[in-house]
Amino acid sequence: MIVVAAFSLGAILHLAAATDQTPKVTQCPGQNNSVVEIQSVVVSGAKLGKKLKFEGTFVVKEVTGKHPVLQLSFSKPDGKKLPCDPSILPCKLNLCDGTTKQEKKMNKDWGNTCPVQPGTYSARLSFRLPKGPEAEALFGDGNIIVKFNIVTGIKFLDARLSPWLLTLTRRHKNE
Repeated sequence: MIVVAAFSLGAILHLAAATDQTPKVTQCPGQNNSVVEIQSVVVSGAKLGKKLKFEGTFVVKEVTGKHPVLQLSFSKPDGKKLPCDPSILPCKLNLCDGTTKQEKKMNKDWGNTCPVQPGTYSARLSFRLPKGPEAEALFGDGNIIVKFNIVTGIKFLDARLSPWLLTLTRRHKNE
C-alpha cells in the first residue's frame, strides 16, 4: 500500500531563552483524510547558537508504508524559501531503519522499524541553531514557517498547518 502523510506544521511561537511553546496544529485546506494526525507539539530552546528541541505526539490511524521519510522545509511568511543545511539538520530523515543519531532518537518510540502500526506515538527532534551575523541575516525578524511532510508514496493523506512565528533571542557577547 502506498501511504503518504504530509504535515505542514506550524505554530505561532514567541521563543525566548528556554521557554516551552505549545503551538496550535490545524489541518491544511483540502486534506480531509488523515493516516497520521499530530495531536500536540512542544518546542523549546529556540535561541541562536543553542539547541532547538521539538517534541510531538501523534496518532497513526492506519499501517504506514515500509519506507516513510520526514521531509523538512523552512520559509518566511512571504513564501521565500530558507536553505536546508545538512550540517545542521537534513531536509530528509528516514522514519524507519534510520542510521543517523537524529533518526534513531526520533524513531525510538516505534523501534525504528516499519511498517508503523496504528497507535499513539511520541517523536523527538533536536538541532543546534546557527549563530553569528549570517544566522541573524538568515532568520531576520524570526518569522519562520516550518513544514513537516511524511512521505511514503505519491498520495497525500494528511497535512497539518499552523505557521510558526519564531522570535529568536540573539546571544549576547558574554554568553
